[in-house]
Amino acid sequence: MKRIILIIIFLNSILIYGQTDCGFKIDEQKILKNENLDFFLDKMKTEKFKVTNKKEKIPKQVLKQLKCLTRGFTIANPGEEYQDSDIIDTNKILPGRRLIFLAKSKHNLIMVYEVSQGARIVFINFDKTTIKDFWCGVCMGKPKIKSIKQVIDHIQYYRDKAWGLNTNIITF
Repeated sequence: MKRIILIIIFLNSILIYGQTDCGFKIDEQKILKNENLDFFLDKMKTEKFKVTNKKEKIPKQVLKQLKCLTRGFTIANPGEEYQDSDIIDTNKILPGRRLIFLAKSKHNLIMVYEVSQGARIVFINFDKTTIKDFWCGVCMGKPKIKSIKQVIDHIQYYRDKAWGLNTNIITF
């Protein structure tokens, strides 16, 4: 009986805390140590991005994987209502995020959005079928980012500060 209980506890913890197979596995240590951040900063400085600021411009394969990874990624366009607090109005089902900034190149996506606890920056490298690389970080306050230069400036300012871009957990 003790073995069965231990197995149930073990399997339950895997189901609760383990990543779902979404075709891409987030490397949390790589993100927390900013090991792939320079790759994305270089792409921001050298590639041609189109600022779109419309959630509909998020590539379908990326959105599908984000929905899988977060068990329900939802996002509103700038200016639209979103779930901006922990108080849930059961009469309104609102997206959990609101887009602040979105820029896209052929294989890279820069996304900054609000959540109830602040804002997040997400960089995604993708191809026609899947996410290839991923980095996410925390934005202090509710940033008014309108350009790639402002994203770069924000990253460079907060990068080496304790609790600047990353806490000890990955949230996006």
